[in-house]
Amino acid sequence: MNLITTSILFTSLQSVFALNNGVGRLPFMGYNTWNAYGCDINERVVLQTANLMQSLGLIDVGYEHMNLDDCWAEKNRSTSGDLVANKERFPSGMPSLTDKIHALGLKAGIYSDSGWFTCQLYPGSFENEDRDAKQFQDWGFDLLKYDNCAVPFDSIIKQGIYGKYQRMANAIANLSETSQKPPILFSLCEWGREQPWLWGSRLGQSWRTTEDIGPQWDVLASIVNKNSFITSATDFYGHNDMDILEVGNGDLTFEEAKSHFTAWALMKSPLLISTDLSMANNETLQ
Repeated sequence: MNLITTSILFTSLQSVFALNNGVGRLPFMGYNTWNAYGCDINERVVLQTANLMQSLGLIDVGYEHMNLDDCWAEKNRSTSGDLVANKERFPSGMPSLTDKIHALGLKAGIYSDSGWFTCQLYPGSFENEDRDAKQFQDWGFDLLKYDNCAVPFDSIIKQGIYGKYQRMANAIANLSETSQKPPILFSLCEWGREQPWLWGSRLGQSWRTTEDIGPQWDVLASIVNKNSFITSATDFYGHNDMDILEVGNGDLTFEEAKSHFTAWALMKSPLLISTDLSMANNETLQ
């Protein structure tokens, strides 16, 4: 066996040893606000959706996460350096919101970014990882989606993309140890640019493998094709993330939407609904 073959084999073996910290053994299922609402989110929309997940029976079949995406925060941190929930969109505050989500039998997820800013120019968590992880836990969140916008220059960050995500992974692990609470489920959203299927399992429970999804069949087919070559990276406690579902969105036919969902499930991707459930028809819910 030559050196190149040995190196490839070692890398492949390394990629399947997932972080076993007690959370995320199976691909998580639930709801994410982004594809349905983008930045147009508020506590009414979130709680209405959470209640619909209960009344439509989605919680009963395993959809147990209600996840906020970008645009939940104020544009600036507080004078003490903390993230602040948007006062108009979330006037009751995040602890109240997560209490209500938990009361329905759901877990609560939140969004941040590994750079200076989020993709919609809200505060990112770079150089605030410990502070933000604790704040998310104190607010009652169980999952963190961690995006890849506003990347600091390597001359500043030194560690590169892996190191940027490792900072938050370390913050989550340290917080769990000091608080004696289960770690926040860590969902890396690196878009697949630096092959996170080779290293994401050392840091979190899922990792995005491609650029953003869209409700068009050619986009969905491309994601399936790309993921077909890296399925070995998925194992218990670590999963390739093919992005949020587009079932119920755009002009997908019933057969296309059904094939989309089937491929995501077959490849053991997290399954996150992201359509307006108040408008969902029987075909969408099937």
